Amino acid sequence: MPPQPTACPTAPQTPLPTDQCDKLRAGDVAVPYETATASLETAEPDSLLDTQLTECPPNRELASNPTDNTDSQQRPPRRPKKNQSYAEYRRSVYWQSYQRASEAYSLLDNVDEGTRFHRLEECGSFAWFVRDNESGRIFVESNSCGLRWCPMCAAHVRRTTTANAADWIKRIPRPKFLTLTLKHTNAPLGHQVTHLYRYFALLRKRKELLPLFRGGIWFFQIKFNDEFQQFHPHLHILLDGERTSRVLISELWLSVTGDSCVIDIRAIWDVDKAAAEVARYAATPCSLVQLDLPWAYAVVKELEGRKLCGTFGSARNVHLRQDIEHPKESRHRIAAWSTVVNLAAENKTAQMILEALRNREPIDEAVVNQFTNEFEVGMAAICLHPMTHPPPDPMLFP
Repeated sequence: MPPQPTACPTAPQTPLPTDQCDKLRAGDVAVPYETATASLETAEPDSLLDTQLTECPPNRELASNPTDNTDSQQRPPRRPKKNQSYAEYRRSVYWQSYQRASEAYSLLDNVDEGTRFHRLEECGSFAWFVRDNESGRIFVESNSCGLRWCPMCAAHVRRTTTANAADWIKRIPRPKFLTLTLKHTNAPLGHQVTHLYRYFALLRKRKELLPLFRGGIWFFQIKFNDEFQQFHPHLHILLDGERTSRVLISELWLSVTGDSCVIDIRAIWDVDKAAAEVARYAATPCSLVQLDLPWAYAVVKELEGRKLCGTFGSARNVHLRQDIEHPKESRHRIAAWSTVVNLAAENKTAQMILEALRNREPIDEAVVNQFTNEFEVGMAAICLHPMTHPPPDPMLFP
């Protein structure tokens, strides 16, 4: 295969007129990045990114929790403690991620008087044990806040997105994995994201690449360069298309962006691995834990309301958020979270339900029915002797 171009020509660094700088910050002007950087550095007031950093306090060290791992690691199952709510249990697993998200949302709520922090606190406050009738596995069904940087909701999004992306890739004869990057720049993050999406749309319309972009699923990711204090956004695309020269794609990407030519394209051999690799960006395009609070706040604010993944062409009918593995129709609700957890100390069937959840193993329907019968008898005893045992939380019990 011919070698990829080693250098990219750069556009002239000619600043834009002052009256266009506001449009540039808002992403309303499409210009090469070197021109954008020169314009923003000479414009008054300072760039939008500097303004963001002054709106939040200096970075604070995150509280340590021995149960927390990085977002890319699989967390081992843990036994919930007695009287521990489902929300507290999940937060202990994603402790640092939750702390950083709560700090960023609290700062953002102070700016626009939103309710994100309150919604994050309420996530998982109502939870039930459910059994999937098809697989026999035990899951926990709960209310959700739906916030992008909530680690509990992000875990669910990653699972459903991975399943749907893998299901689509398996139907493609020769799937491919394409990565598009942009040259590092000091331009505001919002400006970079807006133009990255525009350049990607223009690239798909190029006549030479129509056979390559027959359809696909794209995901957005951000990396941060600590040395130069710069964001590096790029796109990962799962493609349904014909084989195309890497050099041709690089040359056309350069012609679209004006200064960026670094791309990567390869065949997909391990479908599940490829789907899991990109699906983690569907919910959170980066790890807030790895960023200082000012930069984490800038990311949360700039990506508010922006689309981070999407489909086109032959993949347009793929619904990434649909739970195809465990649809709601196949779930059977057992009991409230607090009921099973608090009874597990003295009830063997409750212990079996917890162990099935921790070990991700199926459980027989007879065990679930036995627990339901025992629980109904226990509730009757509580009604006859109200001071003997405290009843389960009535707000959580369905």
